[in-house]
Amino acid sequence: KSIIIVPELYLANADAFKRAIRSAPPKAATIDVFSHNDGVTLYANRLSDARVDNMATCAVFAVKCNISEWSEFEPRDHEFYFFDYPKSE
Repeated sequence: KSIIIVPELYLANADAFKRAIRSAPPKAATIDVFSHNDGVTLYANRLSDARVDNMATCAVFAVKCNISEWSEFEPRDHEFYFFDYPKSE
């Protein structure tokens, strides 16, 4: 496991997310991408048909897709997996 800090993701736009995901380690089966709004909400809404109004603090929006390396993540179809946040209950 490793942590890769990508300063560009602070207040990122969609292209910054694409670049960060594309450059993720090819052997990583799962990656977590952290950022701030409004960009993270806009990007989450581009990933599937599921829609969120706001990615609250510590919210998680997860998708699945069948790829062999992260450079293939876009423009592939993504399957909505789950959305959760601390005050959801």
